[in-house]
Amino acid sequence: MPEIIKGKSVDGQALGVDWKKNRRTLVLAISTTCHFCKDSVPFYQKLGATGTDVKMVAVLPQSVTEAQQYLTGAGVHVDDVKQATLGALGVRGTPTILLVNDVGVVTDVWVGRLQPDQETQVLTALGKKIVGG
Repeated sequence: MPEIIKGKSVDGQALGVDWKKNRRTLVLAISTTCHFCKDSVPFYQKLGATGTDVKMVAVLPQSVTEAQQYLTGAGVHVDDVKQATLGALGVRGTPTILLVNDVGVVTDVWVGRLQPDQETQVLTALGKKIVGG
């Protein structure tokens, strides 16, 4: 599978995600064994804590049960948890955040441990109000 980039379609059926119903979906492609993902937990908590019309779906290579335990333990709230091979999504490294529109097309991609300015870009793309910088 080629690397996921802006403008690429993501197979919602393979993931079990209804893009149309969600309108906009933030896909967190992470792993329980990735230290950059662990480092990013405070940002993921912030993403899950502020209300927007964007659905958050965590996609991990681990089992859904293990993934849910990991996210709950980390205090990260998501709308759905899916198990998938990240390579099948076109994700080359974790963490990767994808913003997907209502027809399954990626409108934004962020890869790796995000710097504060990149975190702001994500929040802005989601239409979240930046509180306290």
